[in-house]
Order: sequence, then structure tokens, then C-alpha cells
Amino acid sequence: KLPATNWQKNTITLRASPDDIPYTMTRGGPGNSTETLAMLIHKTTIEYLDVGYGSTLAVCMFVLSLCVTALYIRRVGQSA
Repeated sequence: KLPATNWQKNTITLRASPDDIPYTMTRGGPGNSTETLAMLIHKTTIEYLDVGYGSTLAVCMFVLSLCVTALYIRRVGQSA
């Protein structure tokens, strides 16, 4: 058995994304009940070719993540 190179380890690590598990288990179903925001962005942009709406969703996701991160840093900074 050949040892894995750094390139192979990085490729495997980068491929494991948070929406792989819900997508693999349910494919967003039943209906769209288990579809995550990242899955919706991907489906809107790639499958429906609606790049404008997909970009808007991605910016909203970024702003939401930025707000949650700022609150978390502020809270952790107070307790440290």
C-alpha cells in the first residue's frame, strides 16, 4: 500500500464539507425540509442557473456568519 502524499491528504480534507452529510442522507428531502442554506445556494446557482439570486443568498449567508462571529468574539472576549 502506498503512503498518502500531502496533496492527497489536503484534497480529502477539503472535500469534506458540512452539507455533504445532509445531502448524502436525504438529498434535501422529504420535499425541501432538510435542505441547508448552502445546498439552496448551490441548487439555485448551478442547477437553476440563477446566478443573481444565488449570489444574493451567498451574501446573506456571509453577513449572517459575520454577525454571529462578531457576537461570539464579543462574548468570549468578555469572559477571557
